Amino acid sequence: ALPAKPFPHIFIDDLFPEEVLQQINACEYPDPFPEEYCQQRLPGTKCFLLGFGSGGMKKLAVHDETLLGWRSRQFLYVLKSQIFVSFLETLSGIAGLVV
Repeated sequence: ALPAKPFPHIFIDDLFPEEVLQQINACEYPDPFPEEYCQQRLPGTKCFLLGFGSGGMKKLAVHDETLLGWRSRQFLYVLKSQIFVSFLETLSGIAGLVV
């Protein structure tokens, strides 16, 4: 067994269907992330850089889920569902997870 450092964790290959993730990414998120996408964003969104220097990655945070495309919203609803949260509680041994 490999040590789980710095904290206990798990990695699950193919937890979600690759086609679903590709559809969400291709249809709802520009690639590459153009600078004007952050500059002309909708109210309720925030762009920021992750990392340091020129190798930093842009990230778009959306605080209003109605601004997301329908595919992203459906995926988030699955992640917030009682079935998925129960799975995570069983997997982690932590009861009462808040989503």
